[in-house]
Order: sequence, then structure tokens, then C-alpha cells
Amino acid sequence: MQELILKSEPQFFEGMAWYRPAPGNGPPLLCLSGYQDTAKTFLFLDEVLGRFDPILLDWRGQGASMRRERMYTIQEAFADLIRFISIQLPQVTEGPVHILAHSMGAALAARFAGTLPERVRSLVLVEGFSGIITADAEADRLRSWAEHLTEDVDRDGRTMNDIADVERVLSRIHRGVRKDRIAVLARLLARPQAPAEPDRNFVWVHDPFLKNGTVPLSFAPEISRALWRRIAVPVLLFLGKKSHLHPGPARLPEILSHFKTLELCEVDGAGHNLHHDQPEALIPEMLAFYRKHGFL
Repeated sequence: MQELILKSEPQFFEGMAWYRPAPGNGPPLLCLSGYQDTAKTFLFLDEVLGRFDPILLDWRGQGASMRRERMYTIQEAFADLIRFISIQLPQVTEGPVHILAHSMGAALAARFAGTLPERVRSLVLVEGFSGIITADAEADRLRSWAEHLTEDVDRDGRTMNDIADVERVLSRIHRGVRKDRIAVLARLLARPQAPAEPDRNFVWVHDPFLKNGTVPLSFAPEISRALWRRIAVPVLLFLGKKSHLHPGPARLPEILSHFKTLELCEVDGAGHNLHHDQPEALIPEMLAFYRKHGFL
């Protein structure tokens, strides 16, 4: 399955790239990445993906998807998800869909499952829940964003000398990820700036403007919690115990209290990108979850 994912060519829906590397292989599984990522990086979960018909969607500004001219908002990404599931998915598969999602994708998938619960069969969420941020912290974040908004942004972003340079940068960011996986991620997350020079001057695939061009206004916490309470399908939530976004023991019980059927799996030694640094810990838990609920 890894090779099929790596070689799969994008199809497009309203400017968003999506991939279907193994049509008809099993039940449809929609894969949603996190921020500044691509859904293809779920490939390390190939033992699970190989039992499904994976459909990998890239958010705008990420992977092969189009970039917005200026601002990005979480609400627009949510609308994109609704339209993709409501318009595109029925053309390739019938009925509700399983969803596997990480970080931002997990947060949006949970809200979608509460908004249109009849469209979802199960949720496997990798991180994406950090608890309620205080109003003062939100205000400070908004001020910081506003102060940087007028800065000029090179839409090509930083240039790295070669693929080895990309791997060094990723190794610093993702310290728990094996070198062989870093090499795969480097090819998925960066590209040569000039196609005529495929071995030098690499840039990130995602839009550099995502960093300062994403409006830091999310859903009201009470609305998110009302949506979580409406989720009617089995939910498996993974959290990395070393993740910088782990909600912590004080916040976690409040989050869990709003889900009817949530199963929690905290992974020792894992950071925020568990599917990159410890896929071998996720795979057996996912397979057991799907079998328990009769999906495999």
C-alpha cells in the first residue's frame, strides 16, 4: 500500500487534491491530514490502510491542492470538508464513510461527525484536542497574528540546498521519527524549486503563508462540545504522551466527557505526529477497534 500511495496521482475537487490509490480494496476510509502536511503521510499505517479503500484529501495550501490568494480560515476548511464528503464522495462510494484524521483534520472530522452524523461510520482521531484556551490567551494570539499580518511573505518559502538538507530540518522538528521515515517524509513535504533542477534548491510543498495567513479564530468551545455530544459512531482517540499539544490531566477528562462512545489510547514516548514516529503502536489498536465494531 505504501508504494501505491506514493505513486498515486491527484484528482481534483474544487481545487483540492485527493488520491484514491486502491479503488474498491475495502470499505472507504477518508484520510485527513493536519496542518502543513499531506494526507499521503498516513502511508506508514499501511497495514491498516491495506484493508480499506483509502481516500486521501489535502487541504487548500497543502500537498497538490491550490493555494488561497490570501487568508486561510478553519471555517473555510470545514466547508471544504462538507462539500467534498457531500458532493465528491457519493460519486465514488455509497453510504457513510470511515474517517482517519490527524490534528487539525481530527478536530474538523469530529465537528463534521457531530454536524452530519449520518455521513460517518467511525472516527479514528490522532491528536487534535488540547482543551479550552482562555479568552486572554486567544486575545494575545490574535494580537500576535495581527502584528505579523502585514509582513511580506515569499510564497516559495525558505530554500533548502538539497534533499539531505530537507531531511536534516525534518529530523530536528520530528526527533522521534526514524531516519528511513524521515527520508520518505522529505520527498512528500518538499519539492525542487525548479523542475529542471531536481536535485537542488528544495522548498516546502505547503503554502508558507499558512503560518501567518491563517486567521486564528476557531469554533466557540461550547459549539464544539455540543457537536461532540451528537457524534453517534464509535470513536478511537490517540494522544501522544510527549505531545506538546496534549491537553494534560486537568483538561483531558472534560474533553472526554462530551463523547458517548470514545475509546482513548495514550502512547508512551510519542509526540504530536504519532502516525510518523510510532505507527507500530497505532496499527494493532486500530485493527482491534475496527474488528470490535464489525468493520473488518
